[in-house]
Amino acid sequence: MYVRFVTEGAVTRSGVAPGFFQEAYDLVRRPETDPVTEAVQHELQWFEDNLLVPENVQSFCVRAKGVWHKDGVCWFRADASEAISHGHVLAALLEDHGIPVECIRTKNPGTIFYRDDMQVVAKPTYRKAS
Repeated sequence: MYVRFVTEGAVTRSGVAPGFFQEAYDLVRRPETDPVTEAVQHELQWFEDNLLVPENVQSFCVRAKGVWHKDGVCWFRADASEAISHGHVLAALLEDHGIPVECIRTKNPGTIFYRDDMQVVAKPTYRKAS
């Protein structure tokens, strides 16, 4: 099982909702701060200290018709309980700021092309346009 925290916003080519990290970073970059924003920064710092970022940028790219697209989707592994717990905290803090976050789960995130102790990056199954 894999876990992902998503927000509303523009979906990728494959119909995947954006993850919550971008919203969190956008929030802490705002000039005004409050205790919730400071708590968001604290949670982001935990992820920066503990969650690996794949060194190979290609880990997030999918080649389609000769063009590289940043379609790789990150999922927490179900056994990464500490990261998922911090994810729930971060999601609750974002919701306190009016940013809806949904926790989704799947058994099949797509074709996995990066894996570490806490996460996978996968090429999602593409939805055909109707």
